[in-house]
Amino acid sequence: MYARVYDRLCGWVFVALGVCGLALGGIPGYILLERADAWLHVILGAVMVAAARSRHRTAVLCAVWAGVGLFVWGVIGLTGSGPRYGLGVAEPLECAVHLVAGAWGMYIAVQDVLDWRRS
Repeated sequence: MYARVYDRLCGWVFVALGVCGLALGGIPGYILLERADAWLHVILGAVMVAAARSRHRTAVLCAVWAGVGLFVWGVIGLTGSGPRYGLGVAEPLECAVHLVAGAWGMYIAVQDVLDWRRS
C-alpha cells in the first residue's frame, strides 16, 4: 500500500539530487557528486517515479530492488571497500541517504507483502 508513496517520494528526491549533481556538482557544503553518481541518481529516480505510476506489484518490486541496491550502495560507500569504478569518493551524507532510503524500501516492501497475505 505504501510502496507507491515510497517510490514517488524517493524517486523525486533522487531526481532532484541527481540534477543538483549535474548542475552544481552536488549540494554545496553537504554532498559532492561526480557526474556518474549524478546520472545514476537521475536514472534511479526516474525508474522509481515510473514504478510509482504503474501497477502496485511493480511498485513493490521496485521498492525491494531499490531498497537492497541503495542499502548495499550505502554500506560500500561507508566502509570504503569495493571498487568505485571511476566514481568519486562517497560522502558520508550521501551514504546516509542511501542507507536510510534502502532500509525504508526493504521495510515497505515487506509490509506490503504481509498486508497482501492478511487480506
